[in-house]
Amino acid sequence: MNFEELKIRFIEGLTQRWNEIQESSAYLQFKERYEELPGVGQQLFKIACALVIGLLLLATPLTWLDSANNFMTDFDAKRSLTRDLLHLRRESQQGPQLPFAPSATDLKTQADGVIQSLQLLPEQIKSVEINTFQSERGSEIPTHVVQSGVVVTVEKLNLKQVAELTFRLQSISELVKVTALDIKAASPDPHYLDVMLRLVAFQPPASTGKK
Repeated sequence: MNFEELKIRFIEGLTQRWNEIQESSAYLQFKERYEELPGVGQQLFKIACALVIGLLLLATPLTWLDSANNFMTDFDAKRSLTRDLLHLRRESQQGPQLPFAPSATDLKTQADGVIQSLQLLPEQIKSVEINTFQSERGSEIPTHVVQSGVVVTVEKLNLKQVAELTFRLQSISELVKVTALDIKAASPDPHYLDVMLRLVAFQPPASTGKK
């Protein structure tokens, strides 16, 4: 069956359907009422019918247009979000690298230098020992953070020397902190102080090696 035959059958079907509608009682009643209307009423009725048909014909394209606008709005929002995420990723990759904490050996060398700068007497310097530390239970420091450092023990310091020593050791690096400070009166002269400081360098496991 070719296109022409389909066309003919379609027209015949519509014609038959239209003839059936014209023969129906509802159509005949509607036609009678239409013919009873004055000329102005018939014109208004035709205009109303044309408007209804026009709205029906425009409804589908308008719905498609609205859907297309919603799709474009959603697409633009997702594209903007993707661009922001890519920009954030580039910034995070190009950002400054975190500083590396000094090793325990380097920290001991720097602690020795701080002590020497205070011009303490040899008998006042008891020890500077390398050590590793573990986070205590309940500590705010995560257990996976590497903690290495030194324990500094000095004797017979005055209060000013204690404050200066603590400040200078704390200032070695932003990743180095004094985590323990034990002070007691020296013997036999209680006017002086014996001090033990625990100086710790903190470093996340992924950054323990030097580049």
